[in-house]
Amino acid sequence: YYNAKINPLPASGFVWLGDNKVQLSSKSIGNLDWGRGRWSRENTWYWSALNGYDGDIAWGINLGYGFSDRSPASENGIIYDNVVHKLGEVVFEYPEDYTSKPWILKDDEGRLYLEMKPVVNRHELDNYVLIVSNQNQVFGLFSGYFILDDGKKVEIKDSYGFAEKVYNKW
Repeated sequence: YYNAKINPLPASGFVWLGDNKVQLSSKSIGNLDWGRGRWSRENTWYWSALNGYDGDIAWGINLGYGFSDRSPASENGIIYDNVVHKLGEVVFEYPEDYTSKPWILKDDEGRLYLEMKPVVNRHELDNYVLIVSNQNQVFGLFSGYFILDDGKKVEIKDSYGFAEKVYNKW
């Protein structure tokens, strides 16, 4: 399989919130995620993404692991001022109910530590015995830090993002 994640991606335009049309600001950023290929019949994956600004410098974080062979490379990285800073393995620690306590996301080299305070869980469960999808995509506020390749430490405070655990059998 092949997947691509692009963040922080400049965003412009507007969104509808109910009947309210909200114009995006000039500093709006988002993520683009797409994949192609053949996944295993049964799999679980973990994924998180968030974006923000350090002053006027845009940054984005993409973290994930689960069903793939990550020995050649992982999808874990920080994009800071359009430069990718690769991370090693990451782990997601989260409460059983997904929302009662903060999630902890950290890497194995001490370059990333994030706590996410859950705000809402977009949960979807489809169980047709032979085909199952159990998705918990939790949106929340991230605080913590990341360290760039040159040793610069960037603090994060209440940055919106998400973390998810998804189980599929298809």
